Amino acid sequence: MFVFWVIGLTAALALDPTCVQFQCAPDGSYSCIPGYTGVDCQTNINECASAPCLGGGTCVDGINSYSCTLPCAAGAPCVNGGVCTASGCVCPTSVFEGGTGTFQRIASPGITTGAFGRGLAGNVDGSWLAIGDGSQLSNQGAVYMFQRNASSMFVNTQNITDASQPASQLGNKVSWCHGDENHLVVQSATGVYVLNYTAGNGEWGIEVILSTAGGTNAFDVACGGTNPMTVFANRPFGGGQGGLYYWTKTNGVWNTSAGEIFTPAGFVFSTNAGRQIGTCWTGKSVIFSVFSQGVNQGGAFVFDLDTLSGNWGLFCEISGRVTNDKWGNTATMDRFCSTFAIGRTGRASGAPDVGSIDVYKRTATGCSLVQANITYGLFPATTSFDDFGFELRLAAGGRWLMAGAPQSYGGLGSNVLFHAVNASGGNYTPVSLLFGTVGNPANTGGFQGSSGASFLAPDLSVVAAGAANEQVSGVVFGAAYTFNTVTYTGPTCATTEVSLCASHPCLNSGVCVPQFDGTYDCACPQGYSGLSCQTNINECASAPCTNGLTCTDGVNSYVCS
Repeated sequence: MFVFWVIGLTAALALDPTCVQFQCAPDGSYSCIPGYTGVDCQTNINECASAPCLGGGTCVDGINSYSCTLPCAAGAPCVNGGVCTASGCVCPTSVFEGGTGTFQRIASPGITTGAFGRGLAGNVDGSWLAIGDGSQLSNQGAVYMFQRNASSMFVNTQNITDASQPASQLGNKVSWCHGDENHLVVQSATGVYVLNYTAGNGEWGIEVILSTAGGTNAFDVACGGTNPMTVFANRPFGGGQGGLYYWTKTNGVWNTSAGEIFTPAGFVFSTNAGRQIGTCWTGKSVIFSVFSQGVNQGGAFVFDLDTLSGNWGLFCEISGRVTNDKWGNTATMDRFCSTFAIGRTGRASGAPDVGSIDVYKRTATGCSLVQANITYGLFPATTSFDDFGFELRLAAGGRWLMAGAPQSYGGLGSNVLFHAVNASGGNYTPVSLLFGTVGNPANTGGFQGSSGASFLAPDLSVVAAGAANEQVSGVVFGAAYTFNTVTYTGPTCATTEVSLCASHPCLNSGVCVPQFDGTYDCACPQGYSGLSCQTNINECASAPCTNGLTCTDGVNSYVCS
């Protein structure tokens, strides 16, 4: 009976021209044409139900379509850089106040001229900024600590030196410890300094000085993890190819004997170590790059720690780019160990000397290229951009990328901020240029190549960059700049958006990271879990104690007694 009903219905529909919401198949069945639904295809689907019109536009439903009446096209234009489209005002994801940014210029508090800003790092919530100057005090060096006040200004509170090492050049590179905000590491010509913060007296001090047998005149330093905490440093030699060294602190005790992570056997790049390394929140992954000044190619390696064996192994090798291009001169990773950026800071020979950046994502099987040849984008084509890609920084999750261009604008230097348009990363689009005092070019050396750069807050409310060779009246002092950002929303992009992270929802030193969909995630330190990092993981749950001993849970640890 059902078959005859369908056939009869099909015949009736074929004769009834008003039943246009049906379509028939050769087997006698029928379905609804796009835009209709229901048993008899009687309902016009409301395409306006998902509120597709942005910026306050009114949605008008059609058949399998919709249209928007636009407030921006009816006398209410988009402001603050918003663009009027068929869906209403599309507001900038994040722009800098005043176009190129409202900033604080931080001058060197040192007593002599130097390269203030060459080393620079901020902690995860933007409350501290450490700025190094290895040329201070006749190359003794110094690290200047700045604390952010209620007006979002950074104030110098303490200067750290080491008089016992008069030529250590302390401070040419500075890196905060991901996972432990009370520690930062500082490069010097005589070793790697680990500084710690004592909340009781509100002061920073030298906790330990780490070195290899021959000293550690490192290009760069990095630090991650809590227990263990791991410090990394790369050297311009080691096995003939550049070396990567590490030290660990477990249960409060430092192992000051340096371990070395070697490049794989058969690696053919007879080159130097790259000028930048990077690690992440756990300290169990590190990126190490090498670059070529001769006929060989550059590349990078990502090493992961096998927590069972305690050995470091190669996770992926990134190589194969064109020769003579300094690819691998810089490299970094984000806090989540998920995204890697590698810089080509200008070709060693040939033209044009522009430089570029490649971004990779971690996958289950290795490192996958997300986007290649990211270039300066916003710069005028008439300007030389040799060394673009110097001093790379990735925000958590790889959503933002900051790259230095020390030779742009006639040597004044600048930085470019990129935003990954795709939610999964990729399609990095230049958002803003960061300048020093470019209004007075005769008195500035700009954001030079060896200067530091840092994202100071997860919601990108503050970013910072150094201008190590900035001049005042012809004398090199150096400087640093912090830039305040703002995100706009609303029908005409007139409203300043307050980040969900502003309420500090993550507990136990968890890091709040805004997501593309307007929500946030908490990156929990080791030993904690939960939506807000509220749960202390019970390490005793697996019954690790034997022979009748009782397990007492700690934070990322346990004790058998």
